[in-house]
Amino acid sequence: MKPTILLTAMILGFMLLACNKHETEAAKPQQPTAPSNNPRALERNYPDNYPFSSFISIDSGNKMLESYLASLSDNDDSSIHSFIFNADSLRSYLNDPRITNVKLMFGHTLEYINEGNYGKPTAYTSGNLTIIVAGYDMNGSYVYKNGNKVLEHAMPCPHDCATGAAAGSTLTY
Repeated sequence: MKPTILLTAMILGFMLLACNKHETEAAKPQQPTAPSNNPRALERNYPDNYPFSSFISIDSGNKMLESYLASLSDNDDSSIHSFIFNADSLRSYLNDPRITNVKLMFGHTLEYINEGNYGKPTAYTSGNLTIIVAGYDMNGSYVYKNGNKVLEHAMPCPHDCATGAAAGSTLTY
C-alpha cells in the first residue's frame, strides 16, 4: 500500500508543478488541519500557501522515486513508473477558482474492465491502471468540468512514456 501513497504524492507534486496556477487572495483556501488519524501527517509542516502539499527538492524527489522503483520486481517492465497528464487539460480544469484541493484516485481503465476484468486485481500493471483527478472546494464538494466531468486518461509509463529528459524514471536537471 505504501507505493500507492508514494506514487500519489509524486503525481500530485508533478501536477502542481505543471499547472503553475496563480491564486488570487480571494481564491486562497483556508488553512486546514492535518488529519488526526494519520500520525505521519501530523509530523509534517504545512505551509500557509500549500495546505497538504509542498514543493520538494529534486534530491528528495529522486530518493522517493528510487525507493518506489526499487520496490518493484527486477526486470518488471509492466509495472507503472508514472502517469502523464496533458498540462493544458490540467490548467483548464484547475483554472476554476472554486477548486482548492485535488483528489487523485486510482481506477481500472475502461479497456481493462471491458475485457471482463471488473473487480479483478491488476496491481500496478501498465495499461490496466489509471488515475482520475477530481478537484473539490473548501467545503469538500466536488467541482466538475462542464457540470459532470472529471479528468482521466493519464498515460501510463512504461507504455506511453515521455521523450527527452522526462523519459527517465527519476528527475534530472
